[in-house]
Amino acid sequence: MQRQLFHSLIAQTLFPIFLMFIPAGIVLCFPILRTDMGPIEVIILPLITTQPFMDAIVPLYYIKDYRMAILRCVRRTKRSVRIHQASHIDDRSRTSRVFSLRT
Repeated sequence: MQRQLFHSLIAQTLFPIFLMFIPAGIVLCFPILRTDMGPIEVIILPLITTQPFMDAIVPLYYIKDYRMAILRCVRRTKRSVRIHQASHIDDRSRTSRVFSLRT
């Protein structure tokens, strides 16, 4: 478990460097050098915006207990959603689908 946490912390340290600080430094250098960003902006700005998402996903990937809990939750919800047939009692007889969640 300590090794998984260590790898997670290393990744959480490196991702902001490459996804936020270096691209932000590059963006700040363009006005100082009086140059136009051009097509580089298309690459740099999405990198900066994905950093918070990646920071949240890193522990889920590296720590096995988190990963298994997420997989169990996804599998449970996939199995629990079922389509049942229910008939309405009124002057017209018709059948409709009812979604139910079983826990």
